[in-house]
Amino acid sequence: MANKKQPRRRKLKREDKKLAKRIREVRKERGLSQEELSLRLGHNVSYIAYVETNRSGVSLPTLYKIAKILKVKVRDLFTF
Repeated sequence: MANKKQPRRRKLKREDKKLAKRIREVRKERGLSQEELSLRLGHNVSYIAYVETNRSGVSLPTLYKIAKILKVKVRDLFTF
């Protein structure tokens, strides 16, 4: 059986950290728990935790979904 190569993870940058923090801030302002956000988003809770603690990046389509759930514009998530 051949070993599968793990995909290379890109290094998250300072802006990624700020975005992660901003997503968490807005989620809390809206009174949503990580569990509620994950249910509405269709991901598991650990994914939201990874995004908010900057251990995982977020794709653009997912970022749009998060913004819609949080009732903000995507650009508002980039207000650091």
